[in-house]
Amino acid sequence: MRKGTCAGISIIALILSATISSPQSDRPELLLQIGHSAQVFSVAFSPDGKKLASGSMDKTVILWDLATGKPEKILKGHTGWVLSVAFSPDGRKLASGSVDNTVILWDINSERAERIFKSPEIVFSVAFSPDGRKLASGLSDTTIILWNLATGKVEKVLKEHKNAVESVAFSPDGRKLASGSWDNTVILWDLATGKPEKILKGHTSYITSIAFSPDGRKLASGSADGSVKVWDVETGRELVTLLSLDGGQDWLITTPEGYYDGSPNGANLVAWKLGGEIYPAERFEEQFKRPDLVARALKGEPLPANAPILTTRKVPPMAQILAPIDGTIFEGETVQVEVLGMDDEKVTDLELFVNGRSISPAIRRGIALVGDKPVDEGRYKSAVTFRLTVPLPPGAERIRIMAIVYDNERLKSNPAEVTVFRRLAAGEVTEKELYVLSIGVSRYKNLPREGQLQFAHKDAMAVAEFFKQQEGRLFRRVHVYLLVDEQATKQAIQSILFELVEKVKRSDTVVLFFAGHGLRDEDFNYYFAPYELDLGDIKGTGVATDVFERALSKIDAEQIFAFFDTCHSGGVLGELQVGTERLVERLMKKSGVTVFCSSTGEEVSFEREDWGHGAFTLALLEGLKGEADRLPQDSYVTLAELQAFVSSRVSKLTEGRQNPRIPLQVGGDPNTRLAMIK
Repeated sequence: MRKGTCAGISIIALILSATISSPQSDRPELLLQIGHSAQVFSVAFSPDGKKLASGSMDKTVILWDLATGKPEKILKGHTGWVLSVAFSPDGRKLASGSVDNTVILWDINSERAERIFKSPEIVFSVAFSPDGRKLASGLSDTTIILWNLATGKVEKVLKEHKNAVESVAFSPDGRKLASGSWDNTVILWDLATGKPEKILKGHTSYITSIAFSPDGRKLASGSADGSVKVWDVETGRELVTLLSLDGGQDWLITTPEGYYDGSPNGANLVAWKLGGEIYPAERFEEQFKRPDLVARALKGEPLPANAPILTTRKVPPMAQILAPIDGTIFEGETVQVEVLGMDDEKVTDLELFVNGRSISPAIRRGIALVGDKPVDEGRYKSAVTFRLTVPLPPGAERIRIMAIVYDNERLKSNPAEVTVFRRLAAGEVTEKELYVLSIGVSRYKNLPREGQLQFAHKDAMAVAEFFKQQEGRLFRRVHVYLLVDEQATKQAIQSILFELVEKVKRSDTVVLFFAGHGLRDEDFNYYFAPYELDLGDIKGTGVATDVFERALSKIDAEQIFAFFDTCHSGGVLGELQVGTERLVERLMKKSGVTVFCSSTGEEVSFEREDWGHGAFTLALLEGLKGEADRLPQDSYVTLAELQAFVSSRVSKLTEGRQNPRIPLQVGGDPNTRLAMIK
């Protein structure tokens, strides 16, 4: 990747929305009988944490007693909306800024307005200096006034912004002031001189809030553009941009160099604008999805000197399926596929999915290059044609073929897709078999009491028992491998995974169920915790993501479903405890596996005595046994029905504290049947 400036590159949020959850039907709705009579604009805790101040459109400030939850005092004196409130460092005074162009300094004990500072324009924000001697107020006339609280006089007027100042904050040492404005900038001021020290540019809309880190080395700014940026105070350099997407269901964090991390679907909801073209961020994931480098950036550490930088001069390749033609009807067990890949440098690799499953390594070995030549197609300068013969899923009449190509820098193309139809031979019937690997670890050999679980082993036993009962129904035979507690060693788990590689046929389905702890190493790699897990040697004793990926990519099954209930609370794991998002993404995109995750991001997976299971497994079993059979009610539970039921049921069981994520794998069929009820 060529290095260069990032000029012309911007990230575009495709879905940026904020939602307020309505109360669940079985929960009471809070009706305010006391308190403010209109919108609340600002809140602030007292330094001792015993009081809360709130400023409102009703022109009042209320001091709340947090021990009782009752209003302790109502401060009246403003003649306009109260937009900002702040406690003094000693907690004895409160400042409030208002639309009436005043700042009132309140004595909390006497409820008296000790001083009233008159401003030329609306006061949007107020902040005390750490020593309590100064007060800063941000005004609608683009200025910031520094007030001397001992004299009540203006000490300095800071002028540089081009629009209203929405937010102000002092650095912890009191030497700097940060201000955020409607002119889309943040300014760091040197309070000794009253001059701008740095002007931070990067937001595309007005700044709504700013805050220093406790050590004063970083500054965060929130904006109406939907993002939060974190800045290095000393250099003024942007460290990262944070995005909350799709009502908080997904997230993304990016660095100015183009590196990012995020939820499995996060990169699909934003796009990079490179020059005049727009590309989904996930097309850069092979090289630029680097949680390790994002973590370094967040710490303010420099990236490696040889780290590539995303520039406007590099764009992802393009893929097109030349054969078969979309809509073709044919007979036979194989189809010849030709894929064209074009790039500004060189296309080097092809990924092919058939009905959502990645082709096996054995089939990949048959890929032939039948064309590799320079072209002059706008931004594309080279073209490669891949050809291979692909076996089709036995008994499948509708076949979706999807191709993705990669260039020499591992940037990926658009997904090219065709759907073809096969005319089955008269009387052709495929007998399907099911292979189930169900693992649950409640008791861990090397973890203390607080690291043990209650129901993981029972969850695994119940799931294995349910699918065994599908023998003679949806599947001709069901083969069950059950490992619980001391049986679930790293060697045993890996041995069975690779045994499935040898035994499973292309007409078969595989179900994997894992209940227990999930954790990460220092490089943010996911591991499932087997019975003998040693926290001092996670890499040596845990079952790594690449083991799952390597085994499952070699299993030549028609469908693979993986259920992970591995985000259980366990204080002993500390910061090593991690969600399954990275595992999900790799299995889904690289191996064509449909993955059900027990929870979102870093949420905890709950288990309870009266349930007899974890919430996720309880909902899963209820759904498979028939409660998910809804649209239509036909005695079969489909993938789409189970997805909808499990997500809703777990959220209801846990009162919204646990929310499963079940992304459909690339090219997957939502009508795939998982269980027959009768």
